[in-house]
Parts: sequence; C-alpha cells; structure tokens
Amino acid sequence: MNGCLKGLLRLAFLAIVLVAALVAWWFREPILRTAARWFGPHPTTLPPVADTAVGAPTPKALSSTQTKMERLKQPSAPDSVILSANEVASMIGSGIDWTVRKSFDSLRVELLEGSLAVYCRLDTRVIPPEALGPLAGFLNPMEPLRFAGPLAIERPGTARFTVAELSLRPGGHGRRGRFGELVTARRGCIVHRAPS
Repeated sequence: MNGCLKGLLRLAFLAIVLVAALVAWWFREPILRTAARWFGPHPTTLPPVADTAVGAPTPKALSSTQTKMERLKQPSAPDSVILSANEVASMIGSGIDWTVRKSFDSLRVELLEGSLAVYCRLDTRVIPPEALGPLAGFLNPMEPLRFAGPLAIERPGTARFTVAELSLRPGGHGRRGRFGELVTARRGCIVHRAPS
C-alpha cells in the first residue's frame, strides 16, 4: 500500500507539473513581456527631433530666438512672436545656469497643447547618493528625465514654467522602464527670464 500511495502522489505531482507547463506555454507572450519589463533593458530614447513639435537647441535656433527677442524691444515691435520647438529649446538651454546645465545633456523640448515637456538625460553621478536613498542602486549613470507643465508669460521678458509632472526614467514613448517611473515630483515652478 505504501508503494501505491507514493506512485499515486508522484503521478499527481507529474500531472500538476504538466498543467503548469501547459499554462506557462499558453500564456508565454504576456509572461515574457512582463519579465522583459522587469528584468530586461529599459529604453532610454528621447523623442525624435524630426517631429515638428519636438526641438533641440541649435546655434541657428538660438540666433533666431535672440533676433525675435530684439524685435520685441523696438518701439514698433509686434505684440508677440512665434517660436519653433528648436527656438524654445535653445532659449531654455541658454537660460539655464551652467552649473545646472552640465548635469544633463540631449535636451529636447516638446510643444504640447497649452504646455511643454522637456526631456534630457540626467547625469545621476552628480546627485548625492543620500538624496536618492534606496533608488541609487537602480540608476544608470545617465537616466532619461522628463518634466512637463504650462508656460505662461508673467510680464514682458519673464516666463513662468510650472512643473506639473516630473519623472525620472519615464521609459520612452508610452512604455514603462524596468521599474516604471522611479521618481515623481509635486507641482513647483521655475521662473525663466529671457536673456537681455
């Protein structure tokens, strides 16, 4: 009897293993996608500049922006000017203090409806490890950073950018990174003064 009970238990265990293997095979695609999201490489791509709503700072765009700003100072100046995504990116890049600007690269600006999003690669080595806490072990030396929010003209020569969303390692266009969005911040605002 003891031998029959062992044989029956082995047969039941084999049946359970076979059912588990069949279920794993049947649902292999979602299982592999989930495993890749958690353990695979995460995308660090920034939005392409080929899109007209996405721009990157260039010397030509900065020169064009400065020319438009100078036109606004003239007595017969227009009441406003239209800036392209490259011009906005150039204005933001040139207006940031170099001690801050050297901690990130690959600046991109995306013009959205009523707001804008700024993408860059943050050098996480300049952030003190105690500020990151337990996240420090999960970060690569360069991580994608995205912050977005509305931009409003406070007064002539001064624009106020309210940060409504901030995420470290946003994971590209709609895809989540290995650990999702690692950092999300609260609302705040940045005042940008146009270079004079």
